[in-house]
Amino acid sequence: MISVPDPPPETGRIIAQFLTDRLEVSGCSGFVLGLSGGLDSALVLHLAVQSVGKERVRPVFLPNGRLSAEDRRFAHLANEGTGCALEEIDISALMKASPVRSRGIVDANLQARLRMAMLYAIANRDELLVLGTSNKTELMMGYFTKFGDGGSDLCPIGDLLKTQVRAVAVKAGVAGPIVSRAPTSGLIAGQTDEGEMRMPYPLLDRIIIGYLQGKTPEMIRSGLDLSVCTEDEMDRAGIRSLEVDDVARIVRAIDRSRHKRDPLIVPKIGPDTIGVDLRERW
Repeated sequence: MISVPDPPPETGRIIAQFLTDRLEVSGCSGFVLGLSGGLDSALVLHLAVQSVGKERVRPVFLPNGRLSAEDRRFAHLANEGTGCALEEIDISALMKASPVRSRGIVDANLQARLRMAMLYAIANRDELLVLGTSNKTELMMGYFTKFGDGGSDLCPIGDLLKTQVRAVAVKAGVAGPIVSRAPTSGLIAGQTDEGEMRMPYPLLDRIIIGYLQGKTPEMIRSGLDLSVCTEDEMDRAGIRSLEVDDVARIVRAIDRSRHKRDPLIVPKIGPDTIGVDLRERW
């Protein structure tokens, strides 16, 4: 059976060292991040504070009017005990001022890009690095907005699958209600990540592991056990059984979203082409 490995016990230390090293190399004075009230941003906030101290971390909550009432409560809960001052910037006026009329996914992507624009404005003004909050599951699925929540200077939890994020978050001291909260983007009323992707995270992470191991959809399906999911997780995803076609759909999503994981897609003309044979390590 395909299983999700426990994150290494030194995961928190590795991320903390990564953040400390990158901040020193950059010459910036600290970090800024969008605090949504979700698990991923709460964990990134905790790890950043643990690595460089509360004085050098700026969490920002970026609501869109009434849509974000519940997120506001969780954002304040995530910030409790960190010692950081939580700044709030409401983007609803920016959304209304947009000359491009949008709704649905286009509207959601516009919200994400406006939020990232605000974070980079703060970062530019105060000489900060922007921390991304995407996890490996989201990155593999392309489940993020290009130049929105997918845009950042550093992506501290980008090598942790969603189920691994939960384990690290518990160890890091993230509040229990946030750890157990149904993952949501906070961009569309009533939306949940698992419902939108039509796959519970425990199964999705295992499909991704099978994919990375080079298995076919048939091989992946034969190695999956539905009992790893709770009834709530299955309900949120809207599935009761799992067919090979469901696995193949996830594989196609991973393949088709590759362009979102390659921030600079450059045709190779000469030697040392960015993104091809020039791969800089941190």
